Amino acid sequence: MADDVRAFGARIAADIFAKLLFAEETIGKKPELVAQVSAWMQAANPAGMAGGLLAIGDRQDYTPMLAG
Repeated sequence: MADDVRAFGARIAADIFAKLLFAEETIGKKPELVAQVSAWMQAANPAGMAGGLLAIGDRQDYTPMLAG
């Protein structure tokens, strides 16, 4: 996804993350909230967003340590 963001802009990631960040109910009942958060993501610098995506992809998953 980082390469796509560099090539085509932050909207690529904004569209994908909007579906991950919000429950179906929120998308239906609060479209203005979804639109605002999407606008923030789309306004991000593509190079910075790509760097963040690469950093997230390289991080260790600590989920098992947090469970319980």
